[in-house]
Amino acid sequence: MLYKAPLFAALIVISLSAGAANSASGFSTDDKINLSNSPGPKSGKDIVAAGGDAYATWFERSTGEIMIKKITRSQVTDIAAPESGSNPRLAADGKRVFLFYDGTDGKTHFKVINAGRHFGDEVAMGVTAGASIAIQDGIMYAVYPVGEGKMQFAKSTDVGRTFRNVTVIEDSDIEVHYPDVKYSGGQRILVDGKNVYLLWVEGAYPPSICDCPYLYRYQHVLFAKSGDGGATFGPTVILSQGIGGYFGDPQISAYRNHVYAVWHVERGLPYFTLNTYTAVSDDRGDSFSVIREAEGNQSFDSDVAASRTGAYLVLANYTSGNTEILTRDKNGIEFEKAATAGTANWTNDPQIAVERRHVYVLWEEGDDGSGYANDVFFRSYKLRDLG
Repeated sequence: MLYKAPLFAALIVISLSAGAANSASGFSTDDKINLSNSPGPKSGKDIVAAGGDAYATWFERSTGEIMIKKITRSQVTDIAAPESGSNPRLAADGKRVFLFYDGTDGKTHFKVINAGRHFGDEVAMGVTAGASIAIQDGIMYAVYPVGEGKMQFAKSTDVGRTFRNVTVIEDSDIEVHYPDVKYSGGQRILVDGKNVYLLWVEGAYPPSICDCPYLYRYQHVLFAKSGDGGATFGPTVILSQGIGGYFGDPQISAYRNHVYAVWHVERGLPYFTLNTYTAVSDDRGDSFSVIREAEGNQSFDSDVAASRTGAYLVLANYTSGNTEILTRDKNGIEFEKAATAGTANWTNDPQIAVERRHVYVLWEEGDDGSGYANDVFFRSYKLRDLG
């Protein structure tokens, strides 16, 4: 995650249309666990749930190391990371967990975590570094930018070594504010059965006004869907239509008929107004009937995870200073506070994963607001405690 201006921050978890769940053993909501215990600049945080456990990763910018932890109901275990690489991200295929990362050769690499304890052999994939990867039943799906505002989709049936079904995804009807420089990024891919969902941001950036790389100006949040496993894609949809501002940090999750997309909106210079928006589909992404600003002012980083009990949204909020849990009622309009998890002077880049009975949250926080003296924290919640 790119460095952001120091602001008084909070971490919020929101449950959209949440339901009750049975109790289960695990970390209690009183357990806020420091996974890193090494204050310093971090990036590339991610978390997944697999086999009843959680797996977390991040990149230590000061040492150039990828860190990965396995979190069970009773302990945190270190897993030896690759000797080199950056930009780590995780994916689960059943009980198998994959660590994807960018290699020094400009390609995406991965390793499989065997038996939840150690890695198998490293595999250099046939796609460029920075690709967003999804895996289902051993088949890998990738999306990555290919220049001029275009995204490229590809599919692999040999565990990432070669990719076929290459498709360029674009929307030639989109006009950007700065047509001489067109750019796409923030790519996300999700596979649910035969449905493949793509989410990304597109636009252009004006001359830099400061040394803040997150100020790239994306004018559109774009969505595309395939209903046949990636063989064909329907038209690209602008989810951010009619919403003023500049967009970034798109995230997507789905469960059966329901697809959830979130992103942040930035308005105003030199003092930013930052908000989080959500788009919800109840027909497997064929239409998005709800696009609404999430609860709270000055919210930035966000992530979303869907399950049979609902969708859970986590975001960093720069006003209250609390780590809060909120629930959203069934009609998708009101948000109600369910719990306060903690406080910090500065938080960012929260990540979330959900399994049958638990929600897992990963985030970075520190006290000086600089972004350079932070630790990575983890917390587990029982679904029933989120209402």
